[in-house]
Amino acid sequence: MKIAVLSDTHGFLPAKCIEVIAGSDAVVHAGDFDTADVYREIEAVCGTDIPFYAARGNCDWDSDLSFLQKVQLFEFENVKFAVSHKEVDLMRLLGKFDVGIFGHSHIYECRREAGILFLNPGSASRPRDGNKGSMVLLTLENNNISAERIFCR
Repeated sequence: MKIAVLSDTHGFLPAKCIEVIAGSDAVVHAGDFDTADVYREIEAVCGTDIPFYAARGNCDWDSDLSFLQKVQLFEFENVKFAVSHKEVDLMRLLGKFDVGIFGHSHIYECRREAGILFLNPGSASRPRDGNKGSMVLLTLENNNISAERIFCR
């Protein structure tokens, strides 16, 4: 299973992100869409075949995004996921997930702590780490998880 993971698109979805999303089995966005336009663009690429999970970021004040929750919990292939814009909100749920996805810093991070994978895909459109915008393609295979950073711009 391939899961496209992105965050901090801030009103712009690079073409490379659309390409990765279209080839994925699921999509996770850790917030800061800024406008509902980016949410709708991802939703349109996903259609009815690709599950799409998203959390509300601190810049998601568009009233059309008011339905987004601060934290989303879901499961794929017996692996439990949590997504939130800020890592601190995930920490309150330790023990309830195997993979914690967050954004906010605009800086890519992938680390394991106590058997949990913590992942920040970086910003797809406004990176702060001196690199191009990025996202991650997670691969789930036989309960093994691998993360590939993909540069978007």
